[in-house]
Amino acid sequence: DARVREAAAGWRGSVDVVTATASAADRGAVFAGAEAVLVRPDGHVVWTGTGGVDGLGTALACWFGAPAEG
Repeated sequence: DARVREAAAGWRGSVDVVTATASAADRGAVFAGAEAVLVRPDGHVVWTGTGGVDGLGTALACWFGAPAEG
């Protein structure tokens, strides 16, 4: 999603944006209604977005530090 890619652009060196679709078996409580998911490198889900990217920048800054400039 272009919105996610734009919101994560400042963390390009630390974060990969991957497009995927959860299978029916994977659509549990964590992913219910999620359009975007932030997963730490150790596999823990730390943010889910439903209907936008509100809060994604804050979550990225929390886990990966300040965004790169420019």
